[in-house]
Amino acid sequence: MSATPVKRLCIYKPGQILISELDRADVSTVTHLHGSLFEPDEMALTTRSYIERYADRRQSNGENLNQTQVFLEDLFRMKSILFVGYGLDELEILEYVILKGKQQLAEGSRVARHFILQPFFSHELEIAKAIAAYFENECGVTLIPFLRDVLDYAQLIEVLEDFAREISASPLLDAERRYAMEQLLT
Repeated sequence: MSATPVKRLCIYKPGQILISELDRADVSTVTHLHGSLFEPDEMALTTRSYIERYADRRQSNGENLNQTQVFLEDLFRMKSILFVGYGLDELEILEYVILKGKQQLAEGSRVARHFILQPFFSHELEIAKAIAAYFENECGVTLIPFLRDVLDYAQLIEVLEDFAREISASPLLDAERRYAMEQLLT
């Protein structure tokens, strides 16, 4: 049995990064929030460039002019997200992105759940618990730890294969569908 090739759309320019691109049925969309090697001068690579990319730029009426922030607000409100490949040293950047993405959301309006796969060694159990509590309470993200003791990072492949078996892809979750319908009415 061979897999059918999937057409992929890669978006990386702030003006291209729109939530509607994720709902396209004709392609699988990959979003590079921090830019692409196709345009290395436009990539967010330093702390300063991350802060500039996610800075508030609002009109006097409150409308957000920062397309990246608008995308993140929509993404965190409407979609479930699984973060893969972040190291502990990158969590402060992830935290900044997540908090910016949900900053403008009213409490309780999020319908999606968010997760982060994070590797740990068994002797880091207390660190894993503390990070899990923080991300759940402060960012609304559930930490899914996996052990590196035996297979190291290769364990991630097994974890993702288990997810693929357990979670079937569906066009929209009921809550996402309801939210999309409510948006059409407003």
